[in-house]
Amino acid sequence: MWQEIHAEDMNWDPFPRKKGNWFLVTAGREGACNTLLGTYGGLLSLWSRNCAAVAIRESRYTKAFLDREEGFSIAVLPEAFRDAVRYCGSHSGREGDKFAAAGLTPAFAEGIPFPEEAELVLLCRKLCACPMEGARFAPDIHRSYYEGKWENNPHTLYIGEIVKILRKA
Repeated sequence: MWQEIHAEDMNWDPFPRKKGNWFLVTAGREGACNTLLGTYGGLLSLWSRNCAAVAIRESRYTKAFLDREEGFSIAVLPEAFRDAVRYCGSHSGREGDKFAAAGLTPAFAEGIPFPEEAELVLLCRKLCACPMEGARFAPDIHRSYYEGKWENNPHTLYIGEIVKILRKA
């Protein structure tokens, strides 16, 4: 059972890489959705709204779902699902039903998909998709994230207004 909460009641560290508190980003619609391990993103106040941002590489299968749909979710799963989260970060939805393979169940609220097993879900309405051009970054960022094996595989930064926050009751 889910309950809606307010942003100030959220107990989640928005700096995922710092402590291994990774999250899943999910987009699509019933019958056609996909999820991926989110490692780049955060929360911000923008345009007088509470927002979430995620950076997704061009090559990721879920990116097509994010581009096509109006909403996406960010979900934090309990530690018991760490292997499922890792699976979502190391396998592509192009290979088959990633939800089923990871042992996750797609759920929907406000028409936005998320894993039913999550303990916290941010439902977001996409406000913009901003291609990130590596040449505009500081040299060390460009070298580390946009050269070599990452060349021609830039990120798009998706910013979404948080329309609802759900927590398992």
